[in-house]
Amino acid sequence: MLKRIELHNHSLESDGRMSVSELVSWLVSNRITAFSLTDHNTVSGLPVLKKLQEEDPVFEYLNGYELTSWYGHILCQNVSGYIPWDDCDRENGDVLFDRVHAQGGLAGIAHPVSFPHPVSNGLRFEFLIHDWSKVDFIEIINNSHPAFPDNGKGIRYWEDRFLKGYAQGVCPAPVSGMDLHTPMDMNRTHTTWMELDDSLLLAPLRVQLDAAVKQNRTIVSNGPVLLYERKGDLLSLQTDLKTDERIQGMPEETPFLLSLRSPSASYFRRLQGHADLSLSACGIGSSEPIVLKLYPGYARPEETERLLPSCIRACLPQAQSIR
Repeated sequence: MLKRIELHNHSLESDGRMSVSELVSWLVSNRITAFSLTDHNTVSGLPVLKKLQEEDPVFEYLNGYELTSWYGHILCQNVSGYIPWDDCDRENGDVLFDRVHAQGGLAGIAHPVSFPHPVSNGLRFEFLIHDWSKVDFIEIINNSHPAFPDNGKGIRYWEDRFLKGYAQGVCPAPVSGMDLHTPMDMNRTHTTWMELDDSLLLAPLRVQLDAAVKQNRTIVSNGPVLLYERKGDLLSLQTDLKTDERIQGMPEETPFLLSLRSPSASYFRRLQGHADLSLSACGIGSSEPIVLKLYPGYARPEETERLLPSCIRACLPQAQSIR
C-alpha cells in the first residue's frame, strides 16, 4: 500500500503564520491526513495537536521537532519531547542524532544545501558527521526552496551519500517536505509516499514511518510513483499513475525517461507503464544499490541535470516491492 505523508510543517508555536488548528484544517482540506508538526526548537504545539485529534480523528500525526542550530537543521520524527541543541558542536553532529535516537525517534537532515551565510545563517547543513549510518533520512526536496540550485543539489547530496556509503551501512531514506509556514499551492509540489506491507496497514503512523524509513521504502514524487520488484539480476518496474489524485486522468502508458544510477554505472531508457530489465545489461551488479528516477517523457539524458525528477527512490539489492 502507498500512503502519503507530509513531514515538515510549522505553526504559530514557532515561525509559522497559522495556529496549530488552522494548520490542521488546511492540511486536511488538501487531502493530507498524515503529517508531522515540526516547529523550530519547540514541542509546545503537540498537546494542542493531540487534543484536536482526540476531538475529531480525521487525521494522523507524528510528534515532530525541527532542531534548529547555527550549523544546520535536523528534522526529528517520533520524538517524545524537547531535544537540547544549544551546546551543539559543529565538529560533531553525531551527538544530536544520538539524542533523537535515545528518545526512540528518527533524525534526518533538512534542506542540506540551502544558501549559506550570509544569505541564511544555519540553513545549510554544516555539521561534521562521523558516522553517517546515524542519519535516518535526508530531505532531498524542500518545496519552499528553489528547484535550482537548492533542490537539485539536495538530490545529489543524498544520492552520493547513499551510493557511496551503502556498503558501510549508510542508507538514508529520501523524503520531501513542504516546510509549510503559510498556505501554499500544492498542485505541483513533491510529496513523500510510504510503501507499506499489508501487516502495517493498521499500525500507528509512527510505526509505519519507522518501517518505511528503515527499509528505505519512501518515495518522493510530484505525481507518478515508481514501483519495483528486484530478484537477482532482474528488475521489474511499474509506474503508478492512479494513487496521486493530482494526476488522475493521465494515461497509463504515459512515457517517462527512466534513470538508474549505481556505484558503478548510469543507465537511461524510456519507460511506458512497465518494463523488465536485466541489471547486468545495464552495467549494474546484482548486489549494488540503485537510485531510480523518472523524468518527463520529453527529457533527454543530457538535460536531466537541469530538471527535477518526477519521482525519486532508492532500490536496494535483493528487495521486493511491498504491495
